[in-house]
Amino acid sequence: MARQLSAASGFTDYAADGKRIDYVATESSANWDETNWEFDAASGVNTAKVYADAISSQ
Repeated sequence: MARQLSAASGFTDYAADGKRIDYVATESSANWDETNWEFDAASGVNTAKVYADAISSQ
C-alpha cells in the first residue's frame, strides 16, 4: 500500500495493484473524514464506496 499527499489537504492510500482504497481529508486540520472503497477479491471490481458517516454508495 502506498500513501500520497494530495493538494486538497488529504491522504490517499493505494493497494499494491494501484486501486484507490482509502482517502482521508480535512478542511480544518482538526476534523478528518475518511472514505473507503471496497473491491470484490475475485474480479477486482469496485463494489462499494463508504463515506466517513458510514453511508454506503455505489
